[in-house]
Amino acid sequence: MSASVPDDVVVGYAERGQVVTLHVGQRLVVTLGDGWVAPSAHSVARDPEPPLQSLSTVRAVGYPTGPAVSRFIAVRPGAALVSAHTDAACLHGAPPCAIAQQVFDLSVQVTPVPGTGSGPLPKPAAT
Repeated sequence: MSASVPDDVVVGYAERGQVVTLHVGQRLVVTLGDGWVAPSAHSVARDPEPPLQSLSTVRAVGYPTGPAVSRFIAVRPGAALVSAHTDAACLHGAPPCAIAQQVFDLSVQVTPVPGTGSGPLPKPAAT
């Protein structure tokens, strides 16, 4: 019998500042409301092969007018930070407005699927 990967983890603004644990192969969906740039993930250890890989992003650039959604997959054990910030057109004007920007940070720990060892997902074959 093979180990199975748990369901996707879905988070939003209410989970800011928290720590989420994923297993290799599990997906993370981060959804923020209007006015946010799409969340991005960065390896905490500055590993050249980070533990989270981006699958899709909505509202990555510009002045967000709808929900910002990013989907990631956990590809290897390690630690990552998922972050985003608010944006508004007036921040890019001359002179820029002085509104405060909000920040979203989520710490992610990626662990092996129980019973499978500690390796990463296999790399896709070159095409």
